[in-house]
Amino acid sequence: MEKSKSLLLPFLSLTLAVSSFPLTAADYEPYDPGSRAPALGGAFVARADDVTALFANPAGLAFLKGLRFKTNFFGGKPALSAVQPAGGSTFRSDPLHFSGSFAASWQFLDKITAGVGFYIPYHFSTIWPSTWPGDRISSKASLNSIVIRPAVAVELMDGLALGVGLDLVRAKASWNHILTFNMEKYPLPQDATVGSQYQVSGSGTGFTAGILWKAHPMVRCGAKYQHRAGVDLSGKNVFLIGWDDDYVILPDPAQRQRRLRDLLLVFYSGQPVASRWTFPREIVCGVAFIPSARWSFELDLQWNGWSEMGVWEFKSLNPEDRLSPAFTPELQEFYGIKPDYGRQGAGLVLKDSWRVKAGLEVAPAAGFAVRAGFARHPSPAAEADLNPVHPCLDRDVVSLGFGYEGAFFSMGSDNKLGEISFDVFFQYGFSKKGVSAVPGIEFAYQDKPWNVGVGVGAIF
Repeated sequence: MEKSKSLLLPFLSLTLAVSSFPLTAADYEPYDPGSRAPALGGAFVARADDVTALFANPAGLAFLKGLRFKTNFFGGKPALSAVQPAGGSTFRSDPLHFSGSFAASWQFLDKITAGVGFYIPYHFSTIWPSTWPGDRISSKASLNSIVIRPAVAVELMDGLALGVGLDLVRAKASWNHILTFNMEKYPLPQDATVGSQYQVSGSGTGFTAGILWKAHPMVRCGAKYQHRAGVDLSGKNVFLIGWDDDYVILPDPAQRQRRLRDLLLVFYSGQPVASRWTFPREIVCGVAFIPSARWSFELDLQWNGWSEMGVWEFKSLNPEDRLSPAFTPELQEFYGIKPDYGRQGAGLVLKDSWRVKAGLEVAPAAGFAVRAGFARHPSPAAEADLNPVHPCLDRDVVSLGFGYEGAFFSMGSDNKLGEISFDVFFQYGFSKKGVSAVPGIEFAYQDKPWNVGVGVGAIF
């Protein structure tokens, strides 16, 4: 037992360190946070037979004996492109992204299991090049969230289990775009441009419940309900004034003249800001068919209530008439303009969506598994409303994976300490072109994302 502990503690430290790798990600839709489920196209709610059931269906934890944990690490690239109409320029947003998850469970009483873990469910990152013409809506944007989920699962009767979990959500977002400035009484030959940057973060709570029924040795049925989680975000909005405007001279009511840059520094003042998002409800139902110990087939149907998310909009906590006290009513009257940037948004609106996921697992030899999957990811945004903050596209995803699970022993002896598992997967997505009708940026968007991942776990 002491040898088991001596191996467990450094292994836990390593997995937690890897799972806590800095995160940047690239898909607004929730992803499958394990390393086995992604290889099956995400179809795992009815199988849920390893510790990552904590994410897919917490009811599955009730059938897992002993102490278990698993860490998962992912990386990939979105390969998103935007093409101007009539064969114009092509712009790309394809930052590398990394993510991870960790799950642990312990069956402390017969048929009762507790679990805890964290994962990154809702996330994206878009970074457009400096020549991008859509920068008045967005030049850079990101959303990252982390959910810590403690859960408990109970086998109510032979083959039927229920699981519930509390979701502690932490989210942060950033958004950069360009504001334009001109004046009614002293019009500039061309609009001045000012960079607007947002950084916000906040917390919220929700819950998740699942049920799993082993109806027959060859048939398993499962379902998961994830409740909405409202998150109040707060932070700051700062403005970047370029030096190009330092050479434009304007009249001034109190002195003979004023440089345009000086006027912009008075007009634009950093603000405390707030927003509210609701991470949506999720309902997943699935069935697993297991005709033999070597073959299994999984099929899931998933609904996400993205219309509950809210709009991509941020509001100053200062009243409209106090956005910039330094830009006095006298200056407003003289220049014929007043601060109007208290509410800024990009018009990103989402709709509810359905997903279909299917997976096949084959065990060619004891302890080994080969997996394949397919998923259809319809866009949560209407094609005409595709937005450069994050153009969500219809996407098909194919996946392949490999797994191994076997015993490990104390060094120099035949004393079995437990079992170890190792999983890898590769996913590739492809979308049709979606043509946006947003005025001024009627681009044709397309992406071909890929992801790879690895998971390592142990059972004691």
